[in-house]
Amino acid sequence: MNPVPPAPKTIFQRAANDGLVIGTLLTAFWVMPNLSVSPEWSVLLVLGTFLSLAFLLIYPYRALRNGYAKDGFGSRFSDLWSQGIAAFALGGLLHALAVYIALRFVAPDFIISRLDMAIDIFNSSSDPAFAEWAEILGKMKTSGMMPTAAEISAEMITLDIFFGSCLSLLSSAAVKIIYSSPERRRRLSEKMSPDAT
Repeated sequence: MNPVPPAPKTIFQRAANDGLVIGTLLTAFWVMPNLSVSPEWSVLLVLGTFLSLAFLLIYPYRALRNGYAKDGFGSRFSDLWSQGIAAFALGGLLHALAVYIALRFVAPDFIISRLDMAIDIFNSSSDPAFAEWAEILGKMKTSGMMPTAAEISAEMITLDIFFGSCLSLLSSAAVKIIYSSPERRRRLSEKMSPDAT
């Protein structure tokens, strides 16, 4: 008796799986440049930041392409785009949660320290426009108009979904165009076949 093949995953099941990876990449992309480390380690952090950005740009295309193949190349453009948007929405929630925990509990003085650093940089310049910016930031600090961890996290979700929508739009179009060829579809199907070595 032949085993019954598993039912293909829905768009949202695939988006949930993709969202875990995307959330991890978004978090890595945010955390690495904001770590305070010695100069010897900073090169590795810069490299890690660029690698996470590269994976973040490539991963949606690969995920959409693989989902398209598993659906027998029957997904519409809107299906692929919806999958990408949902993946970034879920990934953005994980990213925002990580940022909130970091800003609220791990490094609660992070926002103020970055503001102080910006004020010092602006004050060290001889340009009057920079001095004006330093004064504005100083007033923000003294009047308590600093953004909270929750506000920054909410902005992160919005930014992630917008970025993800744009990237998924391009990735979906690329998948539909590249795999409109029957030959490319056949090669991808053979590559993804469980019997492929």
